[in-house]
Amino acid sequence: MIFSIILFINPFTKEVVAQDRFELAKVCVNILADADRQFAAKDTIAAIQLLEKVIALNDEPSPLYLPGTINSSLFRTVHQSSFHADLCLIIANLSIQLKEEKRAHHYLMLANTTFLPRYGCFNGVLMYKTKLAIHFAEYYLLINEEEKAIVQLLENFMNNESYDMKATILLNSILLKSYTQKDIQDEIERGLQSMVYVNQAEGYSDVVQMTFFDHSINRYAYGDLEDVRKIFRNNRCVKFLCKN
Repeated sequence: MIFSIILFINPFTKEVVAQDRFELAKVCVNILADADRQFAAKDTIAAIQLLEKVIALNDEPSPLYLPGTINSSLFRTVHQSSFHADLCLIIANLSIQLKEEKRAHHYLMLANTTFLPRYGCFNGVLMYKTKLAIHFAEYYLLINEEEKAIVQLLENFMNNESYDMKATILLNSILLKSYTQKDIQDEIERGLQSMVYVNQAEGYSDVVQMTFFDHSINRYAYGDLEDVRKIFRNNRCVKFLCKN
């Protein structure tokens, strides 16, 4: 018996994609358009249910190439390579607006585990982890867990990626509820002074550890410890927290 599979070429990446995935993508586009209409009509619950349907229909974490585009504020952050995770974040954000904590947490965890984009290089993963940290922080603020929000942001504000300044601004706004800007500046400097190497093995990346606001974070680093401190002091997000 001979089986035939119809393939199509993604016009952007030239990747060959099976026809059944293409048909699925067209179905998803139609559902997303319905969700957008429900959102525009201020029926957020119906919009969430439709988005959940898309996730259920297409639960493979591989990229889904959408034929055509949907121009709307609801889907402006959805990208082909992070399709599932982006939809999860949209559902989480809508759930936060509705104060549906369990649903928000469920989809944040899906975005951070099953559907975490692992495309390109390690920097791409760091970028998305920073984006996720912002969403997790907003969730923790909703349930009055400020300390957990701070930890999420401290873990990611120095990733040197697209979302790091947004994470830093949010972190600073939370810290200012309990500290002055001078207090924050002094604590960041104490954290830099606390820096120590925790892993130095030939042939492997060295890791430094530093403690800010009673939370220790690790970062890859090379060279003399004082030189590493200078590099981190010049980090734009560190400079923002240390502003006068």
